[in-house]
Amino acid sequence: MKLYPNTSLYRETIQTLDLILGLIKPLKSSAALRLLEEGLINLSSETAIALDQSDNEQMYAKLRQLSPLIARLIQLSNLAYHLNDIDQPINHQIETALQLLDRRVHTFPQKRRNILSLSSIMGQGHMSASKAMKQGIEFLYGKDYNVSIIDFYEHVDSFFNNTFVKAYEGSTKHLPKAYQYFFESTDAKWPVKFLNIITYPLNAVKIEKLFKSYNPHVIISAFPVWDYLASMIMKKCGNIKFLSVVTDSISIHNAWVTGNPDYHIVANTETAISVKKLGVKEEKIKTLGFPVKLEFSSPTNRTEFLKDLNLNPELYTVLLQPASEKTTATVKMIQEITSHFKDLNLIVICGRNQELLPKLEKFDHTTNTRIIGWTDQMPEFLKNSDLVITKAGGATVMECIAAQKPMIITQVIPGQEMGNAELIRLHNLGIDQKSAKMSISECIEYIRKNQAHFQKKLANLSRPHASLDIAKFIHEQL
Repeated sequence: MKLYPNTSLYRETIQTLDLILGLIKPLKSSAALRLLEEGLINLSSETAIALDQSDNEQMYAKLRQLSPLIARLIQLSNLAYHLNDIDQPINHQIETALQLLDRRVHTFPQKRRNILSLSSIMGQGHMSASKAMKQGIEFLYGKDYNVSIIDFYEHVDSFFNNTFVKAYEGSTKHLPKAYQYFFESTDAKWPVKFLNIITYPLNAVKIEKLFKSYNPHVIISAFPVWDYLASMIMKKCGNIKFLSVVTDSISIHNAWVTGNPDYHIVANTETAISVKKLGVKEEKIKTLGFPVKLEFSSPTNRTEFLKDLNLNPELYTVLLQPASEKTTATVKMIQEITSHFKDLNLIVICGRNQELLPKLEKFDHTTNTRIIGWTDQMPEFLKNSDLVITKAGGATVMECIAAQKPMIITQVIPGQEMGNAELIRLHNLGIDQKSAKMSISECIEYIRKNQAHFQKKLANLSRPHASLDIAKFIHEQL
């Protein structure tokens, strides 16, 4: 995605070009005016090239090179005036417009706003939300904002981070009851605050230096464990807005409110109520939806997409995301689906699970089954499916809602995912398999027969433009 077209400086450059061309177009052509017109077009191209630089220092260096170009345009306008190609009022308008643009070029680096997103790779959903917000901000405002995403857990303590990530993934997969005990036993303000407070002496100087290096005007947290630590340190770094984007639904851990951010951005009304119950004032809670990739709001070509996978686009299409389920359970599920249904497509996304992929490859291209490894095209897979079988992860559930696809939930991690499953049951967005006590084939058959009903329920909650709404809210704060 090119960012320069939505950057204010580029828009102002085009407006200046249009203004001047509008002034000189009705006039008789001359050498000076032709050079002026060519120079204006070149200026717009050079501005685009400068703003398209990914490195900030390179961008600023190229922007500085625009001033001589603007000065030459002013000289050409003055020359046209002295040659009687334009009159004094038009020359004055052109000169004033170009001088204003030159000042805008000089002040652009200082007027940019820095946004620092504190995220985590733990669970993937937090990082997914952070990236979607960055995409939304850049889509609307281009290079007016400099958005950086960091794994804050890694910066606080890389050893602790790696250990905790492995413990989280291991316990949620093999010892869910142990994870549930940990989640519930820490679900109070003081355990989280205490962890942050004892970590403060070891990390305060390092984190303060980190924050000052990014010079953020806004800090957005999408992972709350170190929010209290961040809130203590950012007070020493200037006037910084602090926003929290809650990536869970309904079952909200106290960690989300310990940092006392200026605003909590939540996905739905039920989550807003849960956050309010934790003591957050209603005016500090903004129900703006869950940030998903902008691709969820763009049209798709189902026929072309499924044909590229050598699948029949006329068939009902089921998307299976095994997530953290054991290989044996996934194999059994695939066998049940393919044996019960001969008239549907089954797409299995293994993602980053390198152990699972080779064990499922034997199913690839058998009947209407396709096995996919890692892909960056998840929005397309979701949009072109009719039903999704997955776990109750926060981002996963919200992406299915954004794409308006009913879900069969095969796994619910005790703790934060219980609220996501509750949201599905509450709004009838799909089936929680274990709660329903139905087989996978029974779940598929039921949703298939009631597809229109589920689609209507999903449409009521779908907010595929949430990342844009959140971007607009952030922009208003600055």
